[in-house]
Amino acid sequence: MTVLLQGGLGNQLFQLAWAKYIESVSADTVSCNSEMLLGKGIHGGIRLSDLIDFDHSQSSESCIFFENGIVAKIVRLIFRKAHIRQLGGHLLYDYDADTSFDQACNAINSKFHFGYFQYVQSALYFREELRSLILKKHVTLLAEGKELYSTSVGVHVRRGDFLLSTDPHHKVMDEDYYFKAIERFKGRHFVIFTDDKDWCEAVFKGQDFEVCGLLGTDVKPAIADFLSLICCKDYIIGTSTFAWWAAFLSFNSNPMVYMPRVKLPFQSEESNQLIGWNYILSE
Repeated sequence: MTVLLQGGLGNQLFQLAWAKYIESVSADTVSCNSEMLLGKGIHGGIRLSDLIDFDHSQSSESCIFFENGIVAKIVRLIFRKAHIRQLGGHLLYDYDADTSFDQACNAINSKFHFGYFQYVQSALYFREELRSLILKKHVTLLAEGKELYSTSVGVHVRRGDFLLSTDPHHKVMDEDYYFKAIERFKGRHFVIFTDDKDWCEAVFKGQDFEVCGLLGTDVKPAIADFLSLICCKDYIIGTSTFAWWAAFLSFNSNPMVYMPRVKLPFQSEESNQLIGWNYILSE
């Protein structure tokens, strides 16, 4: 059984968590295919191996859905347009953002798994192991992050590629969203982690906000932001899986998480209650 890795760091973590989960409930060994990930430089070329010890060169089986070429893109488009999700019985299952966890589990014995698998259930299964793997690779930087940010509210502002995206799931949160969130954490120190520093400095000028600098010099900026966010006490996040995972992995055992009221599986009321954390949904 093989799960394809694709997208940014947050989605790669969901895919790895799904691989770990299905391996735990099936009789098969599950591998991860990095063919598409290694062929693209999206999201600054951030890969799982930047966050944890992970071998992207591991050999695993592939299929046309996992390839980068034009033929593969056409095949994926045709099957999506025809609403064909399952191929050859248990050969391949193509998950989309609206595929429920129960639907995914019904196809768990498929040979190839293609999708984003944004399921809190599999993330919960993998959380403690993932924390350990991150700590093992970045113990020094995390110690520094805890010293700097353990009492702060981490604010993640995702704009960049979301501004250009036509995907309705990629909602860009406006300044009104963030100022309403600030009101819920009065008197606190806020640290902003963002891919649009200029916008943040203009919008939050005069506020008690610190736009985060780089934590350490030997990791990519996005990884520095992720490690710093994990060390924060509480969170204001948007619809980014990157920010969600940082809050989910927080070293604070009981963070307060302010998030938008959106129709995303990993940010639903049901998912928040499964996690058991304190959360505030935007009005």
